[in-house]
Amino acid sequence: MNSKLNFLFVILTGLILSSCVDDVDKFPPREVTLIYNWEEANIAGLDSGTMQVSHQSGLALLYLSNTDESTVIPGIIGNLVVQENPKSKDPKYAVPNTISVIPIGQDSAEVIFTAPKDF
Repeated sequence: MNSKLNFLFVILTGLILSSCVDDVDKFPPREVTLIYNWEEANIAGLDSGTMQVSHQSGLALLYLSNTDESTVIPGIIGNLVVQENPKSKDPKYAVPNTISVIPIGQDSAEVIFTAPKDF
């Protein structure tokens, strides 16, 4: 009896996961332009920043200068998530002021850099 329940659970889980993947696969990979706003970081005296960007099939840690105005990220599958770089706790780097989720259908977003909490 227990093995029948396990088998049914595995089948149900597989069907749910398959339908989720099918939804994302309906949309081709896209480009997203991240536009940087350095105003708050410059007021704090910071001249560089770091962030993590990730999506369904990739992850990158970016280190930027306050002269960088934007970055085009190609090949995005699903939602793009922009957040603080968890590998860097150095207070000399500005960080995104919030976690941003750029959904399918949105092709650009502004990232506001600010001083880290420990600054």
